[in-house]
Amino acid sequence: MAEGSYTFDEDGKMVNPPTTGSGDDDETEVKNGIVAENGSLYYYVDGVLTYAGLIEIDGDYYYVKTTGEVINNRTYWITKTNGLMAEGSYTFDETGKIILD
Repeated sequence: MAEGSYTFDEDGKMVNPPTTGSGDDDETEVKNGIVAENGSLYYYVDGVLTYAGLIEIDGDYYYVKTTGEVINNRTYWITKTNGLMAEGSYTFDETGKIILD
Protein backbone atom coordinates (compact mmCIF):
# COMPACT_ATOMS: atom_id res chain seq x y z
CA MET A 1 0.00 0.00 0.00
CA ALA A 2 1.01 3.58 -0.48
CA GLU A 3 2.63 5.43 2.40
CA GLY A 4 0.01 7.34 4.34
CA SER A 5 -2.16 7.59 7.40
CA TYR A 6 -4.72 4.81 7.93
CA THR A 7 -7.34 4.09 10.60
CA PHE A 8 -7.76 0.67 12.25
CA ASP A 9 -10.50 -0.70 14.48
CA GLU A 10 -9.98 -2.50 17.82
CA ASP A 11 -9.39 -5.81 15.99
CA GLY A 12 -6.66 -4.31 13.82
CA LYS A 13 -8.83 -4.23 10.68
CA MET A 14 -8.36 -1.20 8.43
CA VAL A 15 -11.35 1.13 8.35
CA ASN A 16 -12.17 2.60 4.90
CA PRO A 17 -9.17 1.11 3.05
CA PRO A 18 -8.14 2.66 -0.27
CA THR A 19 -9.98 1.40 -3.31
CA THR A 20 -8.19 -1.17 -5.43
CA GLY A 21 -6.89 -0.47 -8.90
CA SER A 22 -8.42 -1.67 -12.14
CA GLY A 23 -6.84 -5.11 -11.88
CA ASP A 24 -4.11 -4.36 -14.43
CA ASP A 25 -1.50 -4.17 -11.67
CA ASP A 26 -1.08 -4.72 -7.95
CA GLU A 27 -1.10 -1.04 -6.96
CA THR A 28 -3.93 0.59 -5.04
CA GLU A 29 -5.45 4.00 -5.58
CA VAL A 30 -5.67 6.25 -2.55
CA LYS A 31 -8.99 8.05 -2.15
CA ASN A 32 -8.70 11.76 -2.92
CA GLY A 33 -11.31 14.47 -3.30
CA ILE A 34 -15.05 13.90 -3.01
CA VAL A 35 -16.02 10.23 -2.86
CA ALA A 36 -19.56 8.78 -2.87
CA GLU A 37 -19.87 5.97 -0.31
CA ASN A 38 -22.29 4.68 2.30
CA GLY A 39 -25.15 6.72 0.80
CA SER A 40 -23.43 10.10 1.15
CA LEU A 41 -20.44 12.13 -0.06
CA TYR A 42 -17.13 12.33 1.82
CA TYR A 43 -13.91 14.31 1.36
CA TYR A 44 -10.51 12.55 1.40
CA VAL A 45 -6.96 13.86 1.24
CA ASP A 46 -4.36 11.16 0.54
CA GLY A 47 -6.72 8.42 1.75
CA VAL A 48 -7.67 10.18 5.00
CA LEU A 49 -11.21 11.38 5.69
CA THR A 50 -10.70 15.11 6.21
CA TYR A 51 -12.55 18.10 7.69
CA ALA A 52 -12.02 21.12 5.47
CA GLY A 53 -14.86 23.63 5.84
CA LEU A 54 -15.52 25.54 2.62
CA ILE A 55 -13.34 24.39 -0.27
CA GLU A 56 -13.07 25.26 -3.95
CA ILE A 57 -12.60 22.53 -6.56
CA ASP A 58 -12.45 23.49 -10.25
CA GLY A 59 -14.28 26.77 -9.61
CA ASP A 60 -17.11 25.20 -7.58
CA TYR A 61 -17.58 25.50 -3.82
CA TYR A 62 -18.30 22.63 -1.39
CA TYR A 63 -18.66 22.46 2.39
CA VAL A 64 -17.03 19.61 4.32
CA LYS A 65 -18.27 19.05 7.89
CA THR A 66 -16.06 17.97 10.81
CA THR A 67 -17.02 14.34 10.08
CA GLY A 68 -15.59 14.61 6.55
CA GLU A 69 -19.08 14.49 5.06
CA VAL A 70 -19.80 16.85 2.16
CA ILE A 71 -23.08 18.77 2.54
CA ASN A 72 -25.47 17.98 -0.33
CA ASN A 73 -29.16 18.23 -1.26
CA ARG A 74 -30.01 20.85 1.36
CA THR A 75 -29.50 24.31 2.76
CA TYR A 76 -26.82 24.60 5.44
CA TRP A 77 -25.25 27.37 7.54
CA ILE A 78 -21.49 27.44 6.93
CA THR A 79 -19.03 28.82 9.45
CA LYS A 80 -15.52 27.71 8.40
CA THR A 81 -15.33 29.66 5.16
CA ASN A 82 -11.52 29.72 4.75
CA GLY A 83 -11.90 33.29 3.45
CA LEU A 84 -13.68 32.10 0.27
CA MET A 85 -17.16 33.52 1.04
CA ALA A 86 -19.05 35.15 3.88
CA GLU A 87 -20.48 33.03 6.70
CA GLY A 88 -24.10 32.29 6.00
CA SER A 89 -26.80 29.94 4.80
CA TYR A 90 -26.22 28.35 1.39
CA THR A 91 -28.01 25.76 -0.72
CA PHE A 92 -26.11 22.74 -2.03
CA ASP A 93 -27.09 20.47 -4.95
CA GLU A 94 -26.96 16.66 -5.09
CA THR A 95 -23.24 16.71 -5.99
CA GLY A 96 -22.41 18.98 -3.03
CA LYS A 97 -21.85 22.16 -5.06
CA ILE A 98 -23.11 25.48 -3.67
CA ILE A 99 -25.89 26.85 -5.84
CA LEU A 100 -25.08 30.48 -6.54
CA ASP A 101 -27.78 32.62 -8.15
